[in-house]
Amino acid sequence: MGSSEESMEIVRDVLKDKFQHGLVKSVKSENKQGKIESGILALTALRVFVILPMKSGKHGIEHDFNYLEIKGIASEKDKKLKFVLENGKVVNVSTSNLEDTDSVIDYLTTSLKKVFPKTPILRLIINFQLEPNKRQMDFLEKLNKLDNSPQTDVGPCDGFSRMYACMCDYMRLTYMPEVAWDIDTIYLSQNCKDLCLNDFDHLNPRDLTPIIASLEHNTFFNQLSANSLKIKLVSLDFLVALYLRLSKH
Repeated sequence: MGSSEESMEIVRDVLKDKFQHGLVKSVKSENKQGKIESGILALTALRVFVILPMKSGKHGIEHDFNYLEIKGIASEKDKKLKFVLENGKVVNVSTSNLEDTDSVIDYLTTSLKKVFPKTPILRLIINFQLEPNKRQMDFLEKLNKLDNSPQTDVGPCDGFSRMYACMCDYMRLTYMPEVAWDIDTIYLSQNCKDLCLNDFDHLNPRDLTPIIASLEHNTFFNQLSANSLKIKLVSLDFLVALYLRLSKH
């Protein structure tokens, strides 16, 4: 891959409004045909994109996944970076050097902490394997400091809107600005700790799922209520997780 300016131009051309700012690194990765290609790794606030040349001669998205889809990150060699996803898929990339590899991991974990300030990173990405062992120990120490550092600019209602945006992206559902507005404005002004799903009963039942999922990581709300409301079956898993969190308090 050419200069950083050229890489950024390709990222903006391929991702368009999906990329306002983030981290961009030159990498090599295997395409769907099994051929190793020179490409670009682009990280936004919520998502990883692997951009590779296509048969047409232009560049396109080879892989993309939300940070919450990542269940493991491994780097057994300086330039090697492996993402293990919740669906069992593994995405491998090779960076230019150790500094680039570590900067990707640092950017990703810091971005997650901005969205989920009260949730330990190891609850979100459960496995990190870095070699050599000293690198692993240094990283875990850095992670511990990140988890225990006070987070500034969290946002209204313990940053609910950021969590909601992340869950919408994770579930590939449309972000509803009116949901964020109601929480950030009405619930905040009334200091209402009970999130009532009936306030959003005009939404499709599937669009209630990211609202429910956000509450697992949110400490502003201590109650969820609903009356005669249809929800998707997938929401039940998040309701169980929410119940477990609230039952500890």
